[in-house]
Amino acid sequence: MAEQDAERLRAALFAHMITGFAYHRVVLDDAGRPIDYVFLEINPAFERLTGLRAADLIGRRVTEALPGIEDDPADWIGTYGRVALGGEPVRFEQYSQALDRWYNVAAYSPEPEHFAVTFDEITALKKAEAERDRLIEDLERKNEELERFAYTASHELRSPLITIQGFVDALGEDLEEGDTQAVGEDLQRIGRAADRMGTMLDDLLNLSRIGRLVGDAGATPFGHLLDEARARVAGALGDIELRVSGRDVAVWGDRARLVEVLQNLLDNAAKFTRHQPNPEIRIDAEYTEAGCRIAVIDNGIGLDPAYHDRVFRLFERLDGSTPGTGIGLALVKRIVDHHGGRVVLSSEGLGAGCAVRIELPSPGAKP
Repeated sequence: MAEQDAERLRAALFAHMITGFAYHRVVLDDAGRPIDYVFLEINPAFERLTGLRAADLIGRRVTEALPGIEDDPADWIGTYGRVALGGEPVRFEQYSQALDRWYNVAAYSPEPEHFAVTFDEITALKKAEAERDRLIEDLERKNEELERFAYTASHELRSPLITIQGFVDALGEDLEEGDTQAVGEDLQRIGRAADRMGTMLDDLLNLSRIGRLVGDAGATPFGHLLDEARARVAGALGDIELRVSGRDVAVWGDRARLVEVLQNLLDNAAKFTRHQPNPEIRIDAEYTEAGCRIAVIDNGIGLDPAYHDRVFRLFERLDGSTPGTGIGLALVKRIVDHHGGRVVLSSEGLGAGCAVRIELPSPGAKP
């Protein structure tokens, strides 16, 4: 093959490679350490895979073409410098901070103080791997949660069953003795235990539906959500004074679920506030950069800071005398989590009241 034909073939192969290629000369400091490199030649695939143009690179140092690359955790200059000086080829996968892309890279040195690089972009693959890992982690977390849920639910449901069984036995004895007053008391206790079990089952069913029965998301004025939630717990609130601000703040999410959140927060605050002198609950809503923040703050009995995280656990009741199933705040957290938000409880201690703050994202900015 004539030299001219060979050169045309080489040029054609170079131009039509689907793999990125670049050839460089390493730049050394006075001590012989690599501090930069110069682009000598790149192929069209390089431009396509990086978004960079040959006209902007050839003959220039990488620190000029990509300012800040010397601070990239990938240490491109150091890695390629070692190849150019040592002659040992390398192959690796690496994220480029400057280009915000992942690459599968091979580098070798065809002559002293020079190196060539071939590479393919693998950003989509890396994103798929990350999503796979996230799904696996989420599945493992949900399996662990399901195991805890099943164990805790069976334990909690056993309590009213034991109560019912005990008073059924007592009922039989009282019937044999003809003690009508005791029979009536036995039936009342059985009824209360059955009601409690029914409430627990309803709450558990409601909790299990989160993530599956959520309606279309939309923006709803906070005041509309609060009015509906307040109507549901009017009996529990009684004469507690409510102070409300931010009624016009737009809250993004599933309206029915957000009402459930406020309903449970109001009900929970009422439990620990109603017997305090001058009971008061303050409900605020405000915009944030990401969406909005909702706060429900009471002047109730407060909570030891050591227990702040526990209150969102399933069936957690820190005060045994407090009515409820211990599911309400767990329901709140699950709904908020499903909306991509976060919920935090804070209290300075017993007697200092409690504050529950929820941050919810929204697709739009503050109007």
